[in-house]
Amino acid sequence: MNLKGPMRKSAYDFENSVWPKVSQWVGSGKLVPVENVTDHEMAKLLDQTSGIDAWYVENNTGIRGIASRVQWQCNAKNPKNFPYETFTVRQQKYNGVDTEFRKLTNAIENDWLYPYWFVHAYMTEPRGKLMSVSCVKTKDLIKFITNNPKRCPIMDNRMDAWFYAVKWDDIREKYHLDTYPEKTFFKKSQLDKFW
Repeated sequence: MNLKGPMRKSAYDFENSVWPKVSQWVGSGKLVPVENVTDHEMAKLLDQTSGIDAWYVENNTGIRGIASRVQWQCNAKNPKNFPYETFTVRQQKYNGVDTEFRKLTNAIENDWLYPYWFVHAYMTEPRGKLMSVSCVKTKDLIKFITNNPKRCPIMDNRMDAWFYAVKWDDIREKYHLDTYPEKTFFKKSQLDKFW
């Protein structure tokens, strides 16, 4: 696999480091990255329109879509960074183009295709160590943001968009999610410094 660019690095790390942990939570089926079974234009359309990065396939049962986000937290410049243990969902882009939150909300409300699961992982660096990961049903994540906007601060990533940030511990109060490690990686006081 060509590892040029963040998308390919993210797909590689999801398949090789994140999926072995997530697969324990979702069942005995297999992961099929969209780009492995779909022509380039359709793969791009699936990503941009529905947010699906991979398929989960259970033979003789069905197929579900997965949205995956892999963030790299440590590198030579920031060796002590820690995982924020949040889901982030693009709320607005500087150029005004429809964003992840609006697309997912529309898909859920109007019965369009959307990822069944939303997975967010934190790794030390590309091809590095998995620090933490969580998996939630996409409709639960969107419902939580819609019903609790004040608990989902909007962050500017200083590149091209603003994101809703949803703490894993907050969404766990209302919906089921799986996390690794099971206990939070860092003390809550450390995470609060981020907010």
